[in-house]
Amino acid sequence: MENQSLVFYPGQILAGTVLLQLEEPCTAREVTLYLRGKAKNHWTKTRSYSGANGTRHTTTDHYDSRIVIIDESIRLWGDGKKDKIPTGNYEFPFSFRLPISCLPSFEGEYGHIRYELKVEIDRPWRFDEEATCPFTVVTVCDLNLFPYAKEPAFHVVCEKTGLPIFRRGDVGVEVYMPKQGFVPGETIPVKITISNESSKDMESIELVLREYVDYAAFHPGSDFPVNALYTESACGSSLKEHRRDVANVEMPVKLDAHSEGSFTVNLVIPPIVASFQCAITRVYYMLKVAASTEATFNSKVKLKMPLMIGTIPFREDPPPPLDSPPAYPSAHPDPQPFLQPGFIRDAPQFAPQPSNNNPSAPPAEESTEATAPPLSPPAGPPPSYQESIFGPTAPEGERRPFAPRFPFYPHLSIDSLKIEK
Repeated sequence: MENQSLVFYPGQILAGTVLLQLEEPCTAREVTLYLRGKAKNHWTKTRSYSGANGTRHTTTDHYDSRIVIIDESIRLWGDGKKDKIPTGNYEFPFSFRLPISCLPSFEGEYGHIRYELKVEIDRPWRFDEEATCPFTVVTVCDLNLFPYAKEPAFHVVCEKTGLPIFRRGDVGVEVYMPKQGFVPGETIPVKITISNESSKDMESIELVLREYVDYAAFHPGSDFPVNALYTESACGSSLKEHRRDVANVEMPVKLDAHSEGSFTVNLVIPPIVASFQCAITRVYYMLKVAASTEATFNSKVKLKMPLMIGTIPFREDPPPPLDSPPAYPSAHPDPQPFLQPGFIRDAPQFAPQPSNNNPSAPPAEESTEATAPPLSPPAGPPPSYQESIFGPTAPEGERRPFAPRFPFYPHLSIDSLKIEK
């Protein structure tokens, strides 16, 4: 692949060369290169039922949902008839254009969104030879297009500690964030003010950034278009929610009983997928805050706040927000902030000029799909791309584990954020 990072955006060109080395002649029908991208959810449910004679039986129902994002192929050699490929080294340049409606790469507990290139040698009366190259697609989630994401977030909760018959008093927790939208690599500075009217001292504050994933699947399986919205409920559907912590920090504090104090806790966002939704999956994030007292029972005061994860950070002077952007679906800040994948136009292209004597893909045609207004690049250094915090997994039929890589902005530190309130 010419783009060695193996990270692409919707609308970009995938270009490279398939290298075929033969030490002896190979009998084959054809050599084909496939570009595939799909979203898939799957799980099973076991149920029992009574038979005609009263006996109990157990059966397993499979729930599936699928979105075919892209499925294209190029015949690199052959015409489908049995022939021999002579000994030697062969190069087959290729190029594909990704659709602008691509979904982001994602690996979850009950589903995934995966992209891969696969080359296959069709060999008669033998097992086919094949090789795969998985890659990451990152969709554009520009925080500058969502005005609410730059607004401060403020939440207050007051709870009684201790058991009902042995109350220790009230503890009030006030949490403030300077904004609600962040990108991986950025630090979330959280100001926490505690009013401890209980008879016990405060001992710690814990922050947890948690990913929430909603999955939808059907029995029997069902297919959806790539641009459909998340399916809340439908006949034969089953929904699952999965949560996993992506970052956490615990800070010891010393706050005496019947006193008040303020603390700032910083949480760095690791490489994670941006908030998004499609017809069968949606991903959103919550920041959980817990202040603990020295009480034995009911010792914690908890609250959670929604926040948005994007792929393009705020600019110093962002362009005026679009009132009704035609190709950027709306986000939902409360209680579940998520958004559909954005689109990119005029993306960098990596397609080489195909060789005149080697087979290659036809030139990528200009897309006729609706596109969003051009995006100006974010200020500051470009992001690096780092493996997902959840590490590699093995796609179906692929022995080599693969982890998506997401934009990461380590230069966005808390020094650039002002915690004012």
